[in-house]
Amino acid sequence: FVRVPAADFYFWGPLDRISFLIKSRLSARTLVRHALSYSKYLAYSRDESVISLLLSKKINCIYEAHKFYPKRKLFYSKLKKSLSKIVVITEGLKREFLKNGFTANRILVVPDGVDLSEFPEISKEEARKKLSFSSDLPIILYAGQLFEWKGVEILLDAKTFVPKSRFIVVGGSESQQEHLKKIYQHEKIIFV
Repeated sequence: FVRVPAADFYFWGPLDRISFLIKSRLSARTLVRHALSYSKYLAYSRDESVISLLLSKKINCIYEAHKFYPKRKLFYSKLKKSLSKIVVITEGLKREFLKNGFTANRILVVPDGVDLSEFPEISKEEARKKLSFSSDLPIILYAGQLFEWKGVEILLDAKTFVPKSRFIVVGGSESQQEHLKKIYQHEKIIFV
């Protein structure tokens, strides 16, 4: 493993998407430069910018896809022309790639997984009791980053459709959580 320094900055609000795109391009160039100094044979990434740059250097790649984006025709065209392989996380995603001209022998399905030994084996009832949650209220949980483009606000806005529920948000930075707390201060939302 090699630690590669890369630009890492985000701006909340309308500039968030722009800062993400700039950071992605800078990081892709840095990663490709480092990758080329170590190997000129094979690269594995789920970052389209990195894969595109490596393909332009005639490096064989394994692209890990978590989604198929119909608008990214140029990227998929480059990928098809290369000898690169694709790892997808669902059979449905494999069908999408096949439908768009990729051959089955280039696609491997490897579903996302979880190590269940990392989680305590307790029943829902036991977990609710430990957390002092009512057994009759539905729990709606979001776990992940709180970047604006992730859309957690849409989920939180849905609280009005299920008023008798408990919303729990796990993740994000303190400042991102504080930002959301200000917006949803009247709601019963737990931030962890």
